Amino acid sequence: MRRLVPLSLVALLLLSGCMGGLGGTESTLTPEEADLPPGVNESGLQNASALAAEHNETAREVGIVLNATLTRQSVGPTESVRRVHTVMAAGGRPLNTTTATSKYDGNGTLMGQPTVIQRWGNESTVIGRSTLAQRAGVVTDPFPPQNRNAPTQARFYFASLGVANYTVDSVVERDGHTFTTLVANETTEKSGTVDARVLVDERGLIHEFTFHQDKGNDHEFHLEHRIIKTGPSPPERPDWAANVTEWPPENTTQNGSA
Repeated sequence: MRRLVPLSLVALLLLSGCMGGLGGTESTLTPEEADLPPGVNESGLQNASALAAEHNETAREVGIVLNATLTRQSVGPTESVRRVHTVMAAGGRPLNTTTATSKYDGNGTLMGQPTVIQRWGNESTVIGRSTLAQRAGVVTDPFPPQNRNAPTQARFYFASLGVANYTVDSVVERDGHTFTTLVANETTEKSGTVDARVLVDERGLIHEFTFHQDKGNDHEFHLEHRIIKTGPSPPERPDWAANVTEWPPENTTQNGSA
């Protein structure tokens, strides 16, 4: 088994200019007395879809600054590394997200240039710019409600939470919220080896998620996620999107990309 390219969220945090974190005095609770997240009881995670859905709704409601790194290794032997930085205002928009995707060979050497996709969205429109080898192209699409879930990473959480048994490791109260740590460490024939840790509050908002799955035969998936801030100021429209015509609000029921 080859080793995945080492990645660090610290570097992402430094690049984003935000070094947030959870702080304050904390007190330990038992699962029986705690206000546990949706889909979780004293025994652990019971409903992955409920937790992923509440994370999505809460993240859009309060607004977040999020960093995520997703690494996929498949038969090749190559690795695809996707780094995501998202700023989303309370209510789910406006939002600004940057996704950089790189590919590495079996020795960890970068193959070609990373592809960078930037998106900015408001009530009606999502504007995207793709940059490859210093060449950029800008596209604009309607921004329908059904496409506004991607920035919260909820789709990855739904998939990752559903492949293993998560148990309650600890519960603490801090900063007016109850934080539950869920852990999974198991090997099954269907899912392979899964090693994961989730930090989630009583609303269902997932603050930290580290997930590693090894299915053998050079098939691995690794996810690192951290919300470094909630309730950020609305992101400003970037200069590259300044002169792009927006879609009228009535067109947001069409299919678009987010």
